[in-house]
Amino acid sequence: KIYEGVAKIINDSEYNLLISFKQSFRPMITERQIDAAIVMCPFISDEDILLAAGFKIPVFLLDRKNLSSEYTYSNILDSYQGGRLATKHLVDMKYRKIAYLSGVSGSYVDEERYRAFNDIIDNVGYEIEKYVYIGDFTETSGYELAKKLKGKLPFEAIFCANDEMSIGFINACEEFGLAVPKDVKVIGFDNIEASKYVAGGISTINVKENLWGEEVAKDLLKV
Repeated sequence: KIYEGVAKIINDSEYNLLISFKQSFRPMITERQIDAAIVMCPFISDEDILLAAGFKIPVFLLDRKNLSSEYTYSNILDSYQGGRLATKHLVDMKYRKIAYLSGVSGSYVDEERYRAFNDIIDNVGYEIEKYVYIGDFTETSGYELAKKLKGKLPFEAIFCANDEMSIGFINACEEFGLAVPKDVKVIGFDNIEASKYVAGGISTINVKENLWGEEVAKDLLKV
């Protein structure tokens, strides 16, 4: 959806849009194959981003702090507020054992969603058991969590830091005969298309990613 938004704007400009993976980022910079970059991948290093800035290539970072360079820009969703909404939803449903499955450790997005998770639960006014697990924003990491627990979940509800992990977690739960939301409540983040077709539709925080992509692309063309 983000790509669709970016493409809508860039395709009407004088530029061509390329999609690249993290291992291609540095060569594209050093060989001057690109005029600008929009970075969505949390695994691209700060070093490579600053390398691009050193070549005076504008880099727009999505959901990531600005690196305080003349040629780096940051466009950040309100992950904290979204994390509060997700956690409050679980608290309002009276769950007393709530888990959080993180994204990439150290990423700005994950830090904000985890901070929101703690702020809501720590200020409820009564004790809620918290469980924290480390994922990496992939469907596989959600799946592996449920497999690791062998279907014996110590929590009643879980906030996954994105929908992909929610989907993986639910798929593994179903293999153990657990029903969602009857046996465990799951809420994700992003409202990706696939979330509509898992377990009859999963709870998630809606993000208008196509409009976000359009906004970033428009900002890029102004630089």
